[in-house]
Amino acid sequence: MNKYATIIVTSTNKQNAQSLLGEGFFDIPLKKGLRKYWVSSGYFLTEEYNVMVDSGLAFYINTEDKFSTCLAEQKMTKAIIEE
Repeated sequence: MNKYATIIVTSTNKQNAQSLLGEGFFDIPLKKGLRKYWVSSGYFLTEEYNVMVDSGLAFYINTEDKFSTCLAEQKMTKAIIEE
């Protein structure tokens, strides 16, 4: 069964989190002040969700609220990456 969640990791933990779940995860940059974070939001396989919870790599996990609500609660905004 799939589980809806918004999971945020710090920049320091991004690579380790992606090594657990894959490169397609944590590809949306966020910022809070000068700090940078990465988020994945949507349906995770139960195994993927449990791996992230058990890993201790997550800065924030929310299974109740919409993505935008989670960002507002954490006082974060999407970062714009110029290429």
